[in-house]
Amino acid sequence: MIVMSWNIKQFNYNPKKDQSEQLARMVQIQEIVQSRQIDILTILEVRPSVKSPQFGESYDDSQGALAVAQLCQLLGQEWTYHMSGGNAFKESNKGELYAFMWRTDRIEALSLASLVNVDAQQKILPFKNRVPCMMLFTEKTNPSTSNIIFSVVVYHAPNPSEMNDKEIGYLKSIFGLFAYPTALCGDFNMNTASVFTILQPEFNLAVTNDSSLRVNLTGVDSPYDAIFYHGMTLHSAGGDNQLVTAENTFGTALGSKAEIKSIKHYTSDHAPVWAHFSLG
Repeated sequence: MIVMSWNIKQFNYNPKKDQSEQLARMVQIQEIVQSRQIDILTILEVRPSVKSPQFGESYDDSQGALAVAQLCQLLGQEWTYHMSGGNAFKESNKGELYAFMWRTDRIEALSLASLVNVDAQQKILPFKNRVPCMMLFTEKTNPSTSNIIFSVVVYHAPNPSEMNDKEIGYLKSIFGLFAYPTALCGDFNMNTASVFTILQPEFNLAVTNDSSLRVNLTGVDSPYDAIFYHGMTLHSAGGDNQLVTAENTFGTALGSKAEIKSIKHYTSDHAPVWAHFSLG
């Protein structure tokens, strides 16, 4: 199975704005997802049409939900999705939504998207604002592993200026995190190597190099987006398991600020990351 994580900048659909431009962005996202034969897609930075989404509250009629529904429709009838509620426990103005999308012909969902911010003793973990979200799945395509439950956890960390090692450490204390093989993905707003140091030895890093992942207008990238895993086998054929640079994600060398600005405008300031895993 192939898992992709993507922080899609301010992902929503506003019917009052230019629809052709918004659709063009959506089609570009669709083409990138389909080109990688993704089975499960997690989306960060889904923005509802409220300034301070309340923790755990659903926003199924929001502009963010409309964008997710439109992308799902573009991907095809075999795709479906589920969204979290507002994900900021302490600072609702920092809140967003997470979206999980998956191919129903390959993957079966066993749970809803659940925000997780308690430890094994059911004590609330002191995440600064946004908390992680988890879903449970099984594979349909491989009979030998169809009874193996695995989890996908997505997390959008605080801004780099607010980020610290403790935030990453809280992730390892999430209740149920080690009950299943797990892919932990997201935008950690911290150098991937530093995040990996904190998550070891429980997690491995699904990357074989130090590819930079975040596209800035200056052309300087930061390796913030990543996928970690435990209890799974990572495949390394053809580089499809690697965290990818914005350059090869979009199929062209980004040689000018204008090109980088175009990518930011029509897709996101983050490149997607993906990893190819097997179970058993």
